[in-house]
Amino acid sequence: RENLLFWLPLGIVILLTVWTYLPSLRNSFVNLDDPLLLTENRWVQSISTNNIFHAFTSYDPELYVPLTFIGYMLQYAVFGLHTMGYHAVSILLHIINIILVGCILRKIGVGNFVTLLVANLFALHPINAEAVLWISAQKDLLSSALMLGALLRYLHEEESSKQHYGSFVF
Repeated sequence: RENLLFWLPLGIVILLTVWTYLPSLRNSFVNLDDPLLLTENRWVQSISTNNIFHAFTSYDPELYVPLTFIGYMLQYAVFGLHTMGYHAVSILLHIINIILVGCILRKIGVGNFVTLLVANLFALHPINAEAVLWISAQKDLLSSALMLGALLRYLHEEESSKQHYGSFVF
């Protein structure tokens, strides 16, 4: 019952988020960073040892984002230059982040109502719109997912060590 009270409202937040961002699947590339990072970047338009090495040893114009470049390589291999797939990946990454936010709040003991409220604010707050709608901003979604996943893992390990060793933490 406790799981249902958590996952059902979170599922509704996710459906509302998908419904909100669904029109973005028709968006095209943006002529700001998309050419530099993806559409005219030969380093992400094929998967090779050399390109992966380049992803880890170079910068985009201002940031070090090797995992984003590898993500672009994988997406380019699947979608080519068809934007719908890239936008779908952005929505999926945002959904993963929503789930992680909900799980973190649950793990720290926040009630279901507040968890639903915060997850909904996180999901639909305009500050996240750029990250979800702009293909070049996938780096923000990916870094958020990695950070939130690491935090959730840390909270899980902390809880496990307290159960195993009591309240004494090394």
